[in-house]
Amino acid sequence: HDHNGAKVRPKVIEKLREGGAIALVSDAGTPLVSDPGFKLVHDLRQQQLPVHMSPGVSAPVMALALCSFPSDRFQFCGFLPPKSAARQMVLAQTAEYSGVSLFFESPKRIEKCLEDADRVCPDVQITIARELTKRFEEVISGNAQELLQEIRQRGGLKGEITLAFWPGAARQVDVDDERVTLALAEAVQSMSPAKAALEVAKIFGLQKRQLYDRAVALKKAAK
Repeated sequence: HDHNGAKVRPKVIEKLREGGAIALVSDAGTPLVSDPGFKLVHDLRQQQLPVHMSPGVSAPVMALALCSFPSDRFQFCGFLPPKSAARQMVLAQTAEYSGVSLFFESPKRIEKCLEDADRVCPDVQITIARELTKRFEEVISGNAQELLQEIRQRGGLKGEITLAFWPGAARQVDVDDERVTLALAEAVQSMSPAKAALEVAKIFGLQKRQLYDRAVALKKAAK
């Protein structure tokens, strides 16, 4: 653990150099988030000692699969900041990210978190996935205000919580919007029409097929 890791890690390395085999089991799940195990893995890699992994449960990946948001682009950001001002800044950034943003959050702070989300990104879609793989596993979705109402009616939430934020619906614009054409025109300068259509579609919450023909035309016009 954090308090004895500096003393224990050299002993682990010594045993491995003597030919031993040691199993590292993380009670924080996969990956080693808020778990001192990553420091041991770092030291072992620095010493060029082999490290192998047996895949375990990953709450962020499970939440991504269960939230029903597009999963082709996502970022995992660990725990949200405990202070409101810093948390609002991070949440505002998620509204600008075109994919899904995944966070851990404490049940003690979930209402404050949703209050902040309602202030800075009220239209972003949010999924709360809690107690994953356990008896009381639950997944609920909505915007910040809808989820706040649900949680307050229950008198709060318990258990380990993973949050998924997706601004896609809030960011979606009309396919003929001038901003879409400008973004496509810029993208085809360095990408194929197919790649440009895909990337711009992700940004504006559209479908690639809606933009492909226009991307081809813009590519030809740019030659």
